[in-house]
Amino acid sequence: EPACVGGQSIPDDLREIFWEGACVVAAHQFRSLHAKTGFVDGQGLPNADYPDAEQRIAAFKALGAAVIHRYRECVLPSPGTPGEGKGGGLAH
Repeated sequence: EPACVGGQSIPDDLREIFWEGACVVAAHQFRSLHAKTGFVDGQGLPNADYPDAEQRIAAFKALGAAVIHRYRECVLPSPGTPGEGKGGGLAH
């Protein structure tokens, strides 16, 4: 679990900002992997599929959360099963 300097926990409002950013990055990478435009296109311009930044962030946050959840479900070890994920990979 990440923590601030001195071991203090991260404030909830900052934790939400960090989570949103991680989700956006995960979604961008996922879409790029599947030859789709990410959060920005190859020229660094915002993805034109979304009318504004707020909708683009919300969509990427939702997709990224799903990607991270699926990763945790399939790849991370199940409790009591050292070294083995539940699903054996993301291809399921």
